[in-house]
Parts: sequence; C-alpha cells; structure tokens
Amino acid sequence: MTDNHDKLRALVRRRSAAPTAAVLETEVRSQGAPNFVTQGNAELQDKLPTIAFWEWNYGVPPADIPDFIGDLQNDEIALVDLIEEIVPQKDDRLIEYRGTFISATGERGWYECRTVWAYRGDNPIAQWSQLLANAQFKLMFRRIRRRWANDPGATERLMSLLQLYTYDDDFVDPDFAEGQRDLMAASAGLSND
Repeated sequence: MTDNHDKLRALVRRRSAAPTAAVLETEVRSQGAPNFVTQGNAELQDKLPTIAFWEWNYGVPPADIPDFIGDLQNDEIALVDLIEEIVPQKDDRLIEYRGTFISATGERGWYECRTVWAYRGDNPIAQWSQLLANAQFKLMFRRIRRRWANDPGATERLMSLLQLYTYDDDFVDPDFAEGQRDLMAASAGLSND
C-alpha cells in the first residue's frame, strides 16, 4: 500500500509543477479581396459598367425560409428605391443591390442563398458610408446581412474585372478604407441580434 501511496504522491508533485509551453506560431488566413483600379477608362465603363460584384454565400434553415421570404418581399424593392433616393443621379449611383437568390438545399439541408451587390464607377466602396448613414437603409442591409452572419459556414467574395486588377497590396484609397470600416461596423454583432 505504501508503494502506491508514494507513487501517487510523486505523481501529484509532478502535476503541480509550473506548466510550460512553447511559443504558438499562428497562421493568418484571409479570403481577402482583390485590389482593383476604378478610375479611368470611360469606354470600359460605358461597355462594362459593372466593375465588380460582392457576393454573400450562406445557408438558411428551412424553418426560417418563409420569414426570410417575407422580409425580402417587404425590403428588396424598398431597398432599391432607397438607394435611388439617397443617390438620385443614376450616374452617381456606384452601388446597386442585385437581389437575393436561392439555389438549392445544401449538405446540411439548409437552402443555399446568394445576395449580390454590384459596383460600378470610380471608387464605389466609398459610397457605403453614404448609404449606411441612412437609418432605414442600414436596417434593411442588416436584416439581410444577419442571415449571412448566422451561418457559421457563410462565405463572401469580391469579384472584379480582371483587367482592373492591381497587384499592389499597398494600394489603399482613404475613401475606400472608410467605406470598408463602415461596412464592418454595420455588420458587427449581427449573429447576436
């Protein structure tokens, strides 16, 4: 019995020693977004006015679909009308809501949805600040974005015309950065709402 008691005591002494750990090397991954030039070529803007798409890909549980459809029936046309009201001149309207689409059920049995925004003209990202300053627009934006935020498997991507791509990772337009910050703020905490 003493033998087991001594073994147990030795084990406790070893366990109560200060723990040690090696430095954790982390790898940061980001979907990122392509840097793209938006100034310039008038002919390109005339022939291909949409220079980029921002697509949210997310699943919606079947039980939530009727409610989501109701939200879209109330908000989609109103959202487009509101963008037109906030930016009345069509040529000045750099962000367009193109709709929320449903494709099929995915592996989880959830409906796969896509919400698409189109960008055109010079520095469209900066216009998010103007749109999100409107409380009604922000509410409708967040109501759709919340569906994306509530899906842990959601993704998003920004696709731009390849000919506008710039490889320079240091390219940051101050207005672009402000628009991105406003988007992040508008999307913050949605899965908790």
